[in-house]
Amino acid sequence: MSSSTEEITAVPTVAPAETTPESTVTAPVAGASAPKTPLQKLLRGLDMLLVKGSESIPASSIAPPVHKNVLFYFSAQWCPPCKRFTTRLAQLYKELRDRGRTDFEVIFVSCDSSAGEFSEYSKEMPFPAIPFSKKKERDSLLRKFKVQSLPTLVVIDAVDGTVINKSAVQDAREEHALEKFPWKSRTLLDILEDLVVTAKDGSRVTAEKLKTLSCFSIYFAGQWSPPCRAFTPQLMSIYGQLKEFDDERRNTEIIFISCDRTLEAYEEFCYDMPWAAAGFQHPMIKELTKLLDLHTAPALVTCKPDGTVLNKNARFDASDDLSGERYPWSPDPLPPATELHPSEQVVAALNETCCFTLHLNGSGNAQTQLTEFKAAATEFGPAHNAASGSAEDSVKVNFFVTPENDADLLQRLVAVVAAQLPPAGKAFVLCTSILGEKTKEVFAGDITKQSIIGVATRFVKKVKDGAAPQDD
Repeated sequence: MSSSTEEITAVPTVAPAETTPESTVTAPVAGASAPKTPLQKLLRGLDMLLVKGSESIPASSIAPPVHKNVLFYFSAQWCPPCKRFTTRLAQLYKELRDRGRTDFEVIFVSCDSSAGEFSEYSKEMPFPAIPFSKKKERDSLLRKFKVQSLPTLVVIDAVDGTVINKSAVQDAREEHALEKFPWKSRTLLDILEDLVVTAKDGSRVTAEKLKTLSCFSIYFAGQWSPPCRAFTPQLMSIYGQLKEFDDERRNTEIIFISCDRTLEAYEEFCYDMPWAAAGFQHPMIKELTKLLDLHTAPALVTCKPDGTVLNKNARFDASDDLSGERYPWSPDPLPPATELHPSEQVVAALNETCCFTLHLNGSGNAQTQLTEFKAAATEFGPAHNAASGSAEDSVKVNFFVTPENDADLLQRLVAVVAAQLPPAGKAFVLCTSILGEKTKEVFAGDITKQSIIGVATRFVKKVKDGAAPQDD
């Protein structure tokens, strides 16, 4: 994890310039422990937090109804952007307290390299921290919130544990941050409603209208961009074919979001587009791109009628399906053993899951080793992922095979986790977990189905337990 480039990225970013029902009270059963609150579950039953690096406070002191929101702050002393943002967050914390806002708490989740760094850094903060020794609890939160860069600030509802803002750093930096606190993110449909989207016939495309569709897409593009100018005619052709289908695919809409720099360019570019469009440089566009975490143009995002994103990178799927037969291009799950290539889906898996990557490395027994590895992946991967469910500490797995003549992505992965590899001619499996504290293991023993299942079982357990495996 890093403040800038250490996480693996697939492509460079090239972007244009409340009445509640009555509650019932049930008498506790004698001898039974009280049910855990959502926050206690997130903290995995952690008893104590630290303030100023040494003073202890009960974790249970942070709870509703006193606290309505909890902010998890992921940061590290070695990260310059973190140091700057910590000053800003500490200032906001004190000003909110001065205004009488005691209905929230911030919890620092350290990504420091040592206990000494943590102790020194946490003394700069007016809010409590998870002790550095509680690695299992810290890594569980890093996995739960899929933290891939620093600083990260996640805001949750303390009552039910739901995330109300998964990326609040920019909100905290804004001029009117105090007035907008606790920076609750708006839904996709809320934002589109405020964008004032207009259909080609001049009618308003409301959120309620979008809910009646089978799906809809959002298209970000600008006339200034050659890739946008090249892709737009393709998308127009697909759109026309969708409207000719005799099934639910015709009941769709595309919403154009302009990345143009002038009104003249915007009007000229969207003149021939057959779909709906948002107004030029509407102030809500910035919030939309933040919500969808978009940094490139063109971009095509397909969505369910309720605003759930189906595919954030549908542009590439559209280019491969010019007939629109597979629209809305919901991504298929990765197969049990996937070729290691720099697609968005593969890169996301490398960043967010436990991965086991086979590199045959010029081995003389390559075909047998490949067969055994794929058998292990097929038996272990789907069963493990299904059993792990959606628990806070769940660890998903993926298995990859390095292409015979293209080890570029493997080398980038090796650099991220600083692994030492065997010499040429020796096949190996690189086990990695980048999310949270980077963990790796290089297995260079006999590659059989049972040995790989054993390696995967042990590695997942060590990642969940917070113990860093050592290279074999």
